[in-house]
Amino acid sequence: MALSYEELRKCWVKGFRNGNVRKLSRLQRALYRACLVYARKVGRIVNEFLVGRLKPIMETLSTTFRARALRAGLERLRAMLSSSVSKWAPQVRVWACEESYILWLGLLKINSPKVFM
Repeated sequence: MALSYEELRKCWVKGFRNGNVRKLSRLQRALYRACLVYARKVGRIVNEFLVGRLKPIMETLSTTFRARALRAGLERLRAMLSSSVSKWAPQVRVWACEESYILWLGLLKINSPKVFM
């Protein structure tokens, strides 16, 4: 799979706007910017090793707060359903189908202090 300059630029701008560029290490940021310059000159990046290194960086850049909250909510919901919570609270199975409940669980997990986790 190849990555074009337009794809790389779009992810960089989105990450810059939502503040995810700050989450990258200096090395990741330097690699991404170097690949951005290279793709601008050549047109696209076809090296599988380099594309493999860029994909997680692009995912970090394009992740929104809502997506992180939904992912955290799904983790917490899986933990709740695998334990015996659904036996003494059967309503949880009904709530598990609602996106708003999953989002609420994720927001609780993201915003809770690390001491209580």
